[in-house]
Amino acid sequence: MITFGIMNHIDEVLKKQCELVGADFYGIDFHEEGWFMKHSWTEDKENEFIEWFTRYLYNSTPARRQIMAHPIKRIKACKRTAEFWAFNYGWKHEDTEENREFLVGE
Repeated sequence: MITFGIMNHIDEVLKKQCELVGADFYGIDFHEEGWFMKHSWTEDKENEFIEWFTRYLYNSTPARRQIMAHPIKRIKACKRTAEFWAFNYGWKHEDTEENREFLVGE
């Protein structure tokens, strides 16, 4: 678990990310390289996370200040940050037939 202060917004984001896939937040070492490869989610779950994270950032000035490089209160900026997070730290995508077709190019 990562802990930076009394109300750590990064912890809240990671808890939600874990909750969406049924992972145990307290059982994951977020300092370990590749921790985000230990679980997987569907595209729908990833989109649900991005929507939640966008609203979370938009509605919390302290969260924007802790997480965003430029903490402006604009939906577009908050969504861009949420998408960036999901791309870099989101769970891997589940191995589905659609993903396999995309990777193989069929």
